[in-house]
Amino acid sequence: MSFEEKKNLLFSSLETAEQSIGSDSILHQNVNETDYSLVRSAKTRTKPIRVDRYLGRESIFKRPNAPIGQCLKRANLPDYKRNPHKWIKYTLEDVDMSDRSNTAAAFSFLKQMEDQREAAATQHDDTERESQLQVVRFNRSVRLRSQLQEADVPVDTPTEDKPQFNGRRVLMPEYVVGQKDPKRVKRSKDQRKADTGKGVSLHLDHLMEEEEQDDDDDGNNDA
Repeated sequence: MSFEEKKNLLFSSLETAEQSIGSDSILHQNVNETDYSLVRSAKTRTKPIRVDRYLGRESIFKRPNAPIGQCLKRANLPDYKRNPHKWIKYTLEDVDMSDRSNTAAAFSFLKQMEDQREAAATQHDDTERESQLQVVRFNRSVRLRSQLQEADVPVDTPTEDKPQFNGRRVLMPEYVVGQKDPKRVKRSKDQRKADTGKGVSLHLDHLMEEEEQDDDDDGNNDA
């Protein structure tokens, strides 16, 4: 069935439905001919409320005796009005507000700022110089003093660690592989001088022993 056939069938069914409706139905009434008399009569029936009869009677609502302006809470006065002696009034009537005066004030302010910067820079340089000129002093603590005193105490090294002289031969101390030498404390100058004196005496003794041996050999040869 095509679209045109469906349309014709729909309108024909609407026409048959319209004919089946009775003539007294509201659908057959004209909208423009609607009677509003009932509505108007209903409006006229409502009588306006008369207020005249309440005149002179006491109202249920409280009404202030004073005017409304006096009943409202007054705004708080500012302090400069309540205590004018605490405030000073300044005016700019006598002040020159020209462009020339403004530029002069700006230049004076900039000059003042520059002077403050120069003063701060010179003060910083002076503090740096004073810090450089100050002498730094180091005070020895009690612990450091005790350590230095212990270091000054002479330590007798065992004879095994020293080279020994046997006639013309020098016997070196025994060296063990993997064994570390014990740490020796630094000696003072006096101890070093004493050690050097002992070394000289040892060398002299060695020479004396060699001379004695030479003399003995010569005596044997003469014999």
